[in-house]
Amino acid sequence: MRLTHLLPRAVVAAALFAVAGAVATAEATPITVTDTKDWNAQTGVGNAAGITYETFSEPDNLPSWSQTLTFGPPDAASFVSASVTVNHRGNRASDNEMWLLYDGGSTLLGTLTDSGQGSGTGFVEDTFDLTSLVNLLTVPRSSWTLALRMADSGSQDGQDIDLDYSILSATYNPVVTGGGDDDPLTVPGEAVPEPASMILLGTGLSLLAVRQYRTRRA
Repeated sequence: MRLTHLLPRAVVAAALFAVAGAVATAEATPITVTDTKDWNAQTGVGNAAGITYETFSEPDNLPSWSQTLTFGPPDAASFVSASVTVNHRGNRASDNEMWLLYDGGSTLLGTLTDSGQGSGTGFVEDTFDLTSLVNLLTVPRSSWTLALRMADSGSQDGQDIDLDYSILSATYNPVVTGGGDDDPLTVPGEAVPEPASMILLGTGLSLLAVRQYRTRRA
């Protein structure tokens, strides 16, 4: 068989190989971002020496704050998981006055565990899963701001709680494009072949079509 007969097939094979390589390298890898709110109005003593925190009490000084996560660029196309971790002290289950964590509205995120001046520093970390909450967000998006607040579950006033820090975290899949600003947006895993690879594939297919046309006429 003549070399000219083999050339179109070789070009097509090379183009298909290049496209496969472009697809494999364009898939998105999940990214994790965090934001930390650190209270430092007071400094601990004794076992809690060196820890900075702030004391809140109900009903006139309830904790409320907001935290923001920035995604990308590229923006977030979808979310894998999200959580908030709060380090606290002074939540006494024995008093039936447990502190509750809400978002900025009325959605209950969870109840803080007992941290009533126990062993060690007395501070306890609680992590609350926010995956269902973050998946309500519209995408793609470049940021997410979450408002948080706390309230006491009991009817007795004057309960205190010390807050050390709050860590907001999210893992997301970034937007994947074909490499240019004007390329169509795709979700993670739907990789887009590089333009050069598509040109190479088109050239190979064109040469193959010409060869077949000449063979039919011969």
